[in-house]
Amino acid sequence: MAKIIEMLDARGAVYSNILGNAAMHKEVQNLYHSILFALSLGGKLLLCGNGGSAADCLHITSEFVGRLTVDRGAWPALALCSDISVLTCLSNDYSYDDVFRRQIEAYGSKNDLLIALSTSGNSKNIVIAIQTAQALGIQNYLITGSKDGEASGIVDNILKIPSDNTQVIQEMTISLFHILIEALENEITE
Repeated sequence: MAKIIEMLDARGAVYSNILGNAAMHKEVQNLYHSILFALSLGGKLLLCGNGGSAADCLHITSEFVGRLTVDRGAWPALALCSDISVLTCLSNDYSYDDVFRRQIEAYGSKNDLLIALSTSGNSKNIVIAIQTAQALGIQNYLITGSKDGEASGIVDNILKIPSDNTQVIQEMTISLFHILIEALENEITE
């Protein structure tokens, strides 16, 4: 039981760090406005990640396309990790490093927003996805942990969850997107 309380306290400390961090507030607001701007221009959200972050992409896109708290029109969002036929085709015919690159080339346009989830920021396919988005003039965001990974140095915008614990980074990412989507629903549907 003590270990469970310790883990809960550790998560509470990360929430407290976010609550008391003005720079983090600014980054969350910047992400919010980037999403709002892309949607207002008729753009779509392209999300990519690996493993648990891929599952988070699916969760997040379902709430953009569906809803969170308010019945509203659908918002365009694609999880680039969801089509197993495309992923295996690209992995086989090219390389796993190219699975997001090729999809961004196929689906991306200048009014879109790429949101890359990588707890380490070191996934080669995420780095290539960001570079591809930049080459196509697509604004890009990295949601990552507290340590600087390779993608941290090249991305246009970054939101760093103040933790180096993979599951905590993923949990905070989902919490932040719940907050962002609820705020967007309140603003856009008013």
